[in-house]
Amino acid sequence: AIAWIFAPLGWGNWQAAVASITGLVAKENIVGTLGILYGGGDGTVYDAMARTFHKLIVNAADETGLDCVLIAGGVASSGLLRKMLRERMAKRRHVDVRFGEARLSSDNAVGIALMCQDICTGRLEA
Repeated sequence: AIAWIFAPLGWGNWQAAVASITGLVAKENIVGTLGILYGGGDGTVYDAMARTFHKLIVNAADETGLDCVLIAGGVASSGLLRKMLRERMAKRRHVDVRFGEARLSSDNAVGIALMCQDICTGRLEA
């Protein structure tokens, strides 16, 4: 019934239209909504993301020797993603994964602003 509104954007089905409306609250909702509407459930989408982040973190840690990672911004504010990633990373004890506060992670601009503040005050090297 509402898919026609989004047809000019190339979203010719109702699932994409519904997901975009839930995204008005938070863009992370789009991922979960599409997972549910396409039958995989919210957990399936986030599990795929956790697997991907896990591989990226492990590879980066192996290549750089770093043992601590901070994840913030956007979809990283999801409690479900945090839980799944923590469970996967627990198997790699030499990499400490930390998350920014969820309330500050929902918008990438907040993380960038805080990082710039730290650079400008000398607490972080550019």
